[in-house]
Amino acid sequence: MADRRQGPLLGLRVASFNVRYDTSHDGLDAWRHRKQDVVKYIRDDLKPSVVGLQEPLHHQVKEILEELEPDFDYVGVGRDDGRLKGEFNPIIYDKRVVEVTESGTFWLSESPEVVGSKFPSSSLP
Repeated sequence: MADRRQGPLLGLRVASFNVRYDTSHDGLDAWRHRKQDVVKYIRDDLKPSVVGLQEPLHHQVKEILEELEPDFDYVGVGRDDGRLKGEFNPIIYDKRVVEVTESGTFWLSESPEVVGSKFPSSSLP
């Protein structure tokens, strides 16, 4: 990612946030109950230039971006199929601040280019 502003990256705000995947087993903590709080926290408290999200499913990424439009976009894929299925670890970025010049995904395994691959001792890709 390249900084769209001139000069050093001193004003770049980078964060990480565990969204938690959407599951009906969460009861009162289910996504539908916490979505607005998550978006508000990212937008109003973190105010990131770049934020790495942990565990969201594709629809959660889309719903977060809908609230942050038109200024934000993301790079990343679902871990199950390298496209849309499974949990994501997307990087959301403010298009007014940074420009994606290159991106890619790899799996932590002996064959990192193989979608969904994992080390034998790992339970998940």
